[in-house]
Amino acid sequence: MIRTKNSILNALSAVVLSLINGLLGFVLTRSVLTVFGSDFNGVNSTANQLVNMLSIVEGGFTTATNVALFKPWNGGDSALINGILSATRKKFFGIGSIFLAAGLVSCAAYSFIARTSIARLDIFLILIMAVVPLAVNFLFAVKYRILIQAEQREYVISVIGIISVGAGYLANILIVRYAAPVLLAAGHTRSYVLVRATTMLFSLLQSLYIVIYSRRRYKTVDLRAEPDFSAIKGTRDVLAQKITGVIYSSAPMLLITAFSARGAAQASVYSVYNYVFAMISMLMHAVIDAVRLPIGSLAAERGVGKIKSRFMQYELVVYSALCAMIATAGAMIMPFVRIYSAGVDDIDYSDPFIAVGLAAAAFLDLAHIPATNLIVMSGDFRTSRRIQLAGSAVLLALSAALCPFFDVYGIVVAVAVSAGVLCFLDLFVVHKRYYGGEAPFLKNNLPLVLLCPVLAFAEARFLPSPGGYPGFFALTAAAGIFNCAAVIALDMIFNRKDTLAVIRAAVKTVFPGRPGHPG
Repeated sequence: MIRTKNSILNALSAVVLSLINGLLGFVLTRSVLTVFGSDFNGVNSTANQLVNMLSIVEGGFTTATNVALFKPWNGGDSALINGILSATRKKFFGIGSIFLAAGLVSCAAYSFIARTSIARLDIFLILIMAVVPLAVNFLFAVKYRILIQAEQREYVISVIGIISVGAGYLANILIVRYAAPVLLAAGHTRSYVLVRATTMLFSLLQSLYIVIYSRRRYKTVDLRAEPDFSAIKGTRDVLAQKITGVIYSSAPMLLITAFSARGAAQASVYSVYNYVFAMISMLMHAVIDAVRLPIGSLAAERGVGKIKSRFMQYELVVYSALCAMIATAGAMIMPFVRIYSAGVDDIDYSDPFIAVGLAAAAFLDLAHIPATNLIVMSGDFRTSRRIQLAGSAVLLALSAALCPFFDVYGIVVAVAVSAGVLCFLDLFVVHKRYYGGEAPFLKNNLPLVLLCPVLAFAEARFLPSPGGYPGFFALTAAAGIFNCAAVIALDMIFNRKDTLAVIRAAVKTVFPGRPGHPG
């Protein structure tokens, strides 16, 4: 019951955090485009991806530690828990130091190769202010995040993020809309640096809040105990997975900024489309990852083979939500971009090829996350490493081969194809190796996969064009409701048993029976 309650709280809080990140992020990006233009927006977006790329030095140690803590936490082995967390503290102090040093060098180097009209010193400042908060997180806060995750109270981290990230976005919106125009009129042309400085400040506050909360709650945990590095296994395999995951998420933006003909401005176009699907990804991960740790805990207790029915229901929920969300986004993204970029004339933001390519990539990228989580949370890091290496190799090879000839479109194709490779390999391992083909993946989920593009293209073709944001939101809501109804109807036709099981479980969770009453 505690697992279920925590999973619900984790999911709800993560959804709220994702919505705040997404909605306020859209408002801020629009304001940035209007006031500072596409060049700064491209550089600012690239700064986030550079930091993500540098986070390779974390080596996947967080995931390995999460998995190592499952059994001792469930068994109440305080000595082993303290040993693992002490090892984590030492490890992350070294990681944070390396990250900060690598960040200084990388920011200096990248400020000279980025194609943009922004001054090199300003590029360096924007990049380094993105590096500092994550360095502080590695040095002081990550060990406490892992402790909170071990208790499966990730909603605490989300609530802290809601407060600090939300406040940061609101502060930046006020700065861009009201302070920046005044500063620009007075001749202070570098006022865009304030945007990154504000983001840095509130990110640092987020880490501080996590440290304060954890020190008050976990007073009996001894982070100075004798470190037990031997209990944390599979770190080399997780490192490879971390490297390849970072390459997949960050390489496209970095390559576009450095090598595309329009440089940072073209990266700004890509980032707007990517942001739409990134928001969907955040919402989906809020649901998917809420049960990631409980699934891993069950797999550690019972074995992967014993949780097949739970996993199939988990996967059905993910595919159903994914079909409805990607279909709606695919239908409405071009009207949204036209409204969103109205008045921004330094580059054309209307590009159906990028929209379709990133929609396909988003679907494929999210479709295999339940399988990925099962592989990783069950401790099968070596298999995950091989799959991730294959996907990253495809991404880099195709980007290198296609970008010189097709510019940004070559990178979009590379992203979609590599997402397809990762999806196929993860699903093959889980449904063939783990479950011997007994789990009816195609019967359960193929109808949803086929329904998604049909809904998206039909609605894009026949829905009227919205004249502004009110019309856009009304049409999006209507399309979303229709798509959800279509998905549920299809589930009832092709997978009635699991669909009813999921509905019953949801009702029982929301309306638990009182003692002495059925429920």
